[in-house]
Amino acid sequence: MYCTHCGAELAEEAEICPACGCATENYKSTADSKKKTPDILRFIAKIVMIVTCAVEGMAVIPLCWMLPMTLHYNKCLEENIPVSLAFKICTIIFVNVAAGVLMIVADELE
Repeated sequence: MYCTHCGAELAEEAEICPACGCATENYKSTADSKKKTPDILRFIAKIVMIVTCAVEGMAVIPLCWMLPMTLHYNKCLEENIPVSLAFKICTIIFVNVAAGVLMIVADELE
């Protein structure tokens, strides 16, 4: 078994990685489950942004800002980079209200 965070080899019964200190998949705590809620909301926001781009793709002008914003948000999620409040408000205004609200709520839950 290997750590999903750093890749170090783990004992099968390990709850915490000795190399990086991260909880393993075997270790389930209430803190871990609370952390998953914001991640789920961010994932839903990402899906809503992608669907909005696909639906609004017929209008080329809005797609010029919706697509780069969606790609930027996806990159931030993949690299675990925080997204600014300004970006979230711009998402509400220019892309999709639901996606922007989900982004804001996800950060408030952390």
